[in-house]
Amino acid sequence: MKNGFSLIESIVAVFMISLIFLAIASGLSSILLTIVSIQNMQKTTEFENFIARWVYIQSDFSTIVEDVNRAFYGTNNPINYPKVRSVALSNVSNYFDKFTFEIEYLANKVKYFTVYKYRAY
Repeated sequence: MKNGFSLIESIVAVFMISLIFLAIASGLSSILLTIVSIQNMQKTTEFENFIARWVYIQSDFSTIVEDVNRAFYGTNNPINYPKVRSVALSNVSNYFDKFTFEIEYLANKVKYFTVYKYRAY
């Protein structure tokens, strides 16, 4: 019986160990990516709810993008996502205003969110 391992046996053992660690690391990476994606979707939904409530209680919409971002994050130009990029305001009828928000939920990924507000006459 020989003492120790040969060079080929050592290389194969290191290769097998590295394959196992690679499989574990890729699994953890995909799990973490899924968790972050779910958290971002949840935060986007919370942001949409915040926007809807904010529109219902506000009356001055002259600086709406800055106001919404400042109210949600505390700063006009947040580095976090989601954030409002633009707003389109239109009149649906004599009784309703339509606000279409362009929400950037990831870098260069946009989602549109619409809020209708009853217009007091």
